[in-house]
Amino acid sequence: MACLSAESSDKRFSHDELASSDNTPLKLPVGSSWIAVDVTVNSFNPSYNHLLRYSLTRNGKPFSSVTSYGSELRFEGLKAGSYKLTANQMYTNEPETETTLLYFKIPQKFCLTFPGIITVFLVAFIVVYPITALNSTLKKLTLEKKMAEIYIKNRDNKINFLSSIAHELRSSLFLIYIPIKETLQKKDLSSNNLRKVESLHNQINKMNSMINLILDSSHNIIDKEDLLFEMVNLNEWLGTIILNYEIICKTGQHNLRFIPDYNVNEVNIDKNIVETCLSNLINNAVKYSPPGSSITIYTTKKEGFVNISVKDRGRGFKCDAEDLFKRNYREQPDDGASGYGLGLTYVRMLMELSGGTITASSNPDGIGSIFRMSLPI
Repeated sequence: MACLSAESSDKRFSHDELASSDNTPLKLPVGSSWIAVDVTVNSFNPSYNHLLRYSLTRNGKPFSSVTSYGSELRFEGLKAGSYKLTANQMYTNEPETETTLLYFKIPQKFCLTFPGIITVFLVAFIVVYPITALNSTLKKLTLEKKMAEIYIKNRDNKINFLSSIAHELRSSLFLIYIPIKETLQKKDLSSNNLRKVESLHNQINKMNSMINLILDSSHNIIDKEDLLFEMVNLNEWLGTIILNYEIICKTGQHNLRFIPDYNVNEVNIDKNIVETCLSNLINNAVKYSPPGSSITIYTTKKEGFVNISVKDRGRGFKCDAEDLFKRNYREQPDDGASGYGLGLTYVRMLMELSGGTITASSNPDGIGSIFRMSLPI
């Protein structure tokens, strides 16, 4: 007994494929649900009717059985798996020995196999993840844009507010400046009083210059062409400037020291710019340092630059040093100290305008800070 033909789902198998199915099972198309076979029965006992029992197993377990006198069979409802078709002739007393007719298998759909599941997962990840990431990025960009708009609005409001204050201060300062100037022109003061009035006159001029710088910075109209560079003996000039801050430091019970590096000689600088920056750094050191602590100003010379450093023993900072120079940034805005977070921003702008830089660092022992202005020689 043998299988003469077999077909399934647009696939008809050759005699060679049928003959070798015990070694190489027939491979039905993926998704096939039926198979039709035609068998020959001339090998059975001719003295008996050809009542045949066909048995079909799937993965070693009974799947279907048919008893028939015919030789054409069709099995339906097949699923993925390995099949074996056998037949035996039914006798009166006992069945004939079972004969194997055919081996065949139906492959599992790829998407249901382990590699298929992995592939589907990877494809889904490759497609879905970028879309999810893109949506997340778009939401983040939208949020950042809104935050930037709020920041710019708040910044502009603060700048406008400071500009208004600066205008009012300049007007009030002018009313003080006029009588002091007239008093100096009379020259009827004692030498001691004359020195005090002259010092007051100089401080008013410096305050006026600082107010003008704030106004110019808020309108972004200050330019390098506005700077006045001149050769200055830096140590001598700084020594004179620092004397003006001794009163401020003594009021706060701070010890102000100046340590010059005598390798530093003449430097080409804008004195007004450097003094404005130094004033800001000293005022910050006084503001954020405890009474009785020291504030040290020292000069150094290194690799084509001269450095002016202001070292304090105050609270220092824990944020990234660069954050200190951002406009409106304050590390501890609720500490009760006055300010709008603009001073160091102006200092950096003026330093860069002068061709220099300013950096901040913590003291090695973690107490206080060092702000270093570097100017090209």
